[in-house]
Amino acid sequence: MGRRGYSGRKYWMVVAARIAVLVPVMLLMAGVPLWAQAVARPAVIAQEATATPAPHFTFDVVSIKPSGPNSYGAGPYLETGYSSIHMPLYWTVFTAYFSSPFKGNQIIGMPSWMTSEPYDVNARIDEADIPAWMNLTYAQRQPLRQPLLQQLLAERLKLAAHIVPAEAEGYVLIVGKGGPRFTPTKPGETYPAGAKDGWNGAKVVPSSADNNYTESYFNATMEDLANRLSWAWPIIDRTHLTGRYDFTFRHLSGLDADGKRIPDPQPADMWDVSATGLEIKRAKIPTQNLIIDHIERPSAN
Repeated sequence: MGRRGYSGRKYWMVVAARIAVLVPVMLLMAGVPLWAQAVARPAVIAQEATATPAPHFTFDVVSIKPSGPNSYGAGPYLETGYSSIHMPLYWTVFTAYFSSPFKGNQIIGMPSWMTSEPYDVNARIDEADIPAWMNLTYAQRQPLRQPLLQQLLAERLKLAAHIVPAEAEGYVLIVGKGGPRFTPTKPGETYPAGAKDGWNGAKVVPSSADNNYTESYFNATMEDLANRLSWAWPIIDRTHLTGRYDFTFRHLSGLDADGKRIPDPQPADMWDVSATGLEIKRAKIPTQNLIIDHIERPSAN
């Protein structure tokens, strides 16, 4: 992102586009696969995910500095801490207070430099704690990383902020008139070859040209599905289905009838969930906004 400001719809389209790129990266680090990365593996048997007690962690080395003219945007995470390169500080603040994927959250009261000036942010877990940190799953690290980022921002940007409830334009995942067309996961079931570890104990067979770009989930929740579909739009689960299920949906091209990329694609342009018996409907959804009370440009390292 260059040194320019963003406002109104154009700004939020830029944010949505960036999130559309970054969210799959974060999910990949979490073990959720992308459709272009299927790797054949032996079939595996379903098993319960186990929680690992987490010790107290701190950031040992922290660096925040304006990006150089030749740096290239990358991030948002470093496995052993946090890294955001050539990104506006808006993104680090967003990450510190809101979990991915994007759920319609906004930051209110930002100074213009938060969105127009790129910075390189690097923070590493204390060297002695890295083995324990790496022993955790992404899902276990995320709630630990956020308070560390909040403390970093309070110290280096003098950030003071508070959360308020809000509403946003978004989508809901609901059960269609014909009811769901998928089955509950059976205890001890065998997953197909090629299934990868997904979020929250799920298994995923990624979409590819070989399977007509269908993506299959096993031992997954409806929240898992809503999160997967929340690529650049907030989608929340309102199916009221609380179990774990096996289901398949299809990834679409995002192209119009003439083969041109749709400039502002909506969920129906990117996903076909008809095989599940579910529907994605536009709706006002509850969300949270972060109100900036005070923030300063970071001091030199």
